[in-house]
Parts: sequence; structure tokens; C-alpha cells
Amino acid sequence: NVEQTAFSMQPGEVSQVMQVGHQYIILKCEEHLPPREPPKNYEASLRESIRESKLRDVAGDIFKKLQEQSRVEVIFNDPEKSRQMPGVAAIVNDKKLTTMELADECISRHGVEILGGMISRKVLQQECKKRNITVTEQDEDAEMAHAAVLMGKVKSDGSADLDMWLKHVKEEQGLDEAIYVNDVVWPSAALKKVVGQSVIVSDDDMKKGFEANYGPRVRCL
Repeated sequence: NVEQTAFSMQPGEVSQVMQVGHQYIILKCEEHLPPREPPKNYEASLRESIRESKLRDVAGDIFKKLQEQSRVEVIFNDPEKSRQMPGVAAIVNDKKLTTMELADECISRHGVEILGGMISRKVLQQECKKRNITVTEQDEDAEMAHAAVLMGKVKSDGSADLDMWLKHVKEEQGLDEAIYVNDVVWPSAALKKVVGQSVIVSDDDMKKGFEANYGPRVRCL
């Protein structure tokens, strides 16, 4: 449809809005270009390019059939099966895939990132313990409520809509609630308790904040 529209327009003409997948596009024809002169020996590279494209399609179909024909039993996310078969992550065509193999793969892909988060959390935990600070469930709820209000996820009375906020976190950020609380909410709440009353909002801060939120505005396109 896009190709037919592009070739049917005259220079300067603008198309109707067209849906392409989950997006919408508008085309403007700038000029018609003549065919290009193919380079010498173009057939070999063109043939290889077409072959590679068709190979990807065929490979995808074959892999889909292989998956359908395979006997796969996932153990890792089933508590009962995990107790019955400790150390096994999955069984693929009677061959065991161990949790150690899964762990090695996870570490190789995400180890550095996860380790950084674990180190940061451990540092915070040690500082909280040193200062005898406890982050309660109420602290976590208050932190989530604060984030929800800042992002406009509120009920009709203006209070935080936690259900809507957690749904947004899951759908937009791809985070499970437990991971979100562990990796984002708890560290934020802990840091605020560690900082305590050391942050002071001055009159100049208030003036700048007022101007930014309630002062004159300009809209630019």
C-alpha cells in the first residue's frame, strides 16, 4: 500500500494518512527519479542479497516447526517440579538443562548490570544498619504513592492511584512489581531516610519552582 501510494503521487502531492503496523504515516512526493544504472557484475550480489532474505524466512519457518515438534518441559518456574527435580531448569527432548547452565548464561548476559545493583543495595543496607534505619512497608507505599502523584496517576480525589501506577510500571517499563519494589522503591525510600533533614529548600528554590510551574509559558512546534 505504501509503495503503490508513493508511485502514484505527483511531485508536491501529499498522501492521505496511512496505517503501517501500529504507526501512522503521511507521504509527500518530492520528485520522481529515473532508474539507476546497475553496476557491472550486479547479478552475483543481487542474487546473494535475495537468497539471504529468503533464507531468513525459511529459517524462521523451520525453527518454528522444530519448536512445535520438540518436547519441552519448563521446571524452573514451577515450585512443585523444582522440588521434585532440584538443579533442573528445563527438559528439552529428554535432555536436562540445568539451573547452573541457566545461571552462567544469565551472568554472562546481565551479570555486570545486576552486580552493580546488588552492590548499590548492599551499600545502602550497611549504611541503614549503621544508623539503625528501617525501611518499612509503609515507607515503600509512600514512595510509590509519591511517584504515582508526580506522574499523574491519581484518583478523582487527587490521591495516588497505586493500582494504575503499578500497571503503568509493568506495561511501560516492563518491570514486575516485586522487582520494581526491590530495585527502585526500596533504594529510593532508604536514601531519603539516610539523607534525612539535610536537604533545605530555600526561598530562591521556591521562586524558581513557582516560575517553572506557574509562571509564563511558551508553546513551540
